[in-house]
Amino acid sequence: MKTVGILAADQKWSTMLSGDLEAMGCHIAGWVNPLVSDQRETDRLIDASDLVWIPENLDGGFADISRVIRKSRHVSLGFPVSDFIDEAQCLLDLAREARVQIQAGYSERHLPVYRSIRSYLDHPQHIQIIHQPGLLSSANPEREAVLAVFADLDLAIGLVGSTVKKVRPHATWYGGSLLSQIDARIEFFNGLVINLIINTDEAPPTRQFFVRQHNGVILLDLLNNTSRFTRYIRHDERWHREEATLWPPDPSGDTKEDTLPERIAANQCLRLIHSLQQGQEVHSGLEESFQALRLTRQIEKALYC
Repeated sequence: MKTVGILAADQKWSTMLSGDLEAMGCHIAGWVNPLVSDQRETDRLIDASDLVWIPENLDGGFADISRVIRKSRHVSLGFPVSDFIDEAQCLLDLAREARVQIQAGYSERHLPVYRSIRSYLDHPQHIQIIHQPGLLSSANPEREAVLAVFADLDLAIGLVGSTVKKVRPHATWYGGSLLSQIDARIEFFNGLVINLIINTDEAPPTRQFFVRQHNGVILLDLLNNTSRFTRYIRHDERWHREEATLWPPDPSGDTKEDTLPERIAANQCLRLIHSLQQGQEVHSGLEESFQALRLTRQIEKALYC
């Protein structure tokens, strides 16, 4: 893994990557705006690259992604699989045939606060997700709620390490037409259970993941950008509780830069490159995000049953 090509409308993306790539022994093969460049220029860039980064969803994006895959190049996408739902299965099949990796772009998986809990996972038994998005738009509140379901499941599945056994979705309505709540119980073959609650009432926004396992509870609070681990230890025939802050490492520090969309997208691409260099499993590959998408569709059907 030596060269990275960039397909984007703005040259700022190459500036964001260049320094970090050099530290990894890589360099940028070039940057092309596929919206204004002819196909031959795009093809030349792909041919000169080991990996192609597409940080933003452009018109004709599916054609660009499939062209990269057919040329047996790895792809890092800076946008989520929900942006190309109808083409996801086709891209997955192409990637398997070409034996390349597609990194799906649900960038929240690359937030430091999310990554901070991964090394503390020890055979989780239960994940509870409580999500109150706040006031939804009146234009299409059901669609917004479904996208919230996908966002949460995409993060949760990254913590599971198993396939789905059973899904039990349910929806609650006011007067039969105003969506109040979506909840789902998702059972996995390894015994883990996810309980998801999306509450659309006008309550204060909340988005928390409680991961329960044999040695304690991990709390991931995405709105407050914090995480902590409550560990339970049995000693002298009594249970003792220990609290540890996982993120931020310095509570007085400024972590706003970690949540900037451009920085998250760049870090995502860099992590894919590192994984490929080390021969490691790709974090947030298209396979996992597609699993979250299939689950979301099953839950969405419950809205209209």
